[in-house]
Amino acid sequence: MDPLLLLSARQLAARIRDRTLSSRQAVETHIEAIQHANPRLNAVVATRFEQARREADAADAHLAKQGSDALGPLFGVPCTVK
Repeated sequence: MDPLLLLSARQLAARIRDRTLSSRQAVETHIEAIQHANPRLNAVVATRFEQARREADAADAHLAKQGSDALGPLFGVPCTVK
């Protein structure tokens, strides 16, 4: 299992903010985990992987250009809603 999958949302957010992890890397790791587990679990019935990738790229671009001031606490962190 990828160690990123064991981090809390808060830990992911901190790494994204300090740019030791990109939002795109976090999204890709979680997409891979979903694609691996979902055929057995059928927990995710509607995916939006391409949109998530675009949003992650936009978050990374924002951080590169504007920095991390005045961002929400989970900026750039991927999530799944069930």
